[in-house]
Amino acid sequence: MGSIINSINNGNIVINGIPEVFDLSCFAYAGSGTISNCINTGSIQAKGTDIFGTFVCESFGTISNCLNTGTIIGENIASAFAAKVYAHNDPEFAKSEIKNCLNIGYVSGNNKVGALFGEFINNESNPNGTASVKNTIS
Repeated sequence: MGSIINSINNGNIVINGIPEVFDLSCFAYAGSGTISNCINTGSIQAKGTDIFGTFVCESFGTISNCLNTGTIIGENIASAFAAKVYAHNDPEFAKSEIKNCLNIGYVSGNNKVGALFGEFINNESNPNGTASVKNTIS
């Protein structure tokens, strides 16, 4: 569990498929920690990837006070914030949460696409898992 705080991406990024790398993110691959006060203004084209989330690919933690104004173009699962959000009640992890975030960018892809998250996953062994989206605008 770590933190990414006050980080900014202003660059335009084009990913043209990296062999055997299918899940990508600008800020973090997966995390149960916190991503806060981060900004993406760059346009990102994630071609040849399966999963792309601008701030995190797979989220088990909290994304808060983040802003995306960039254009995000993914292949399969794509999102301006988290490609996949996991619900759980495991005390080792913080509750999955996206709060106080703003997306005014364009997001597109071919399958599961969302400005906030592309896919929501509830743990089958613990179907009462929780995740939340609060005070977030897209």
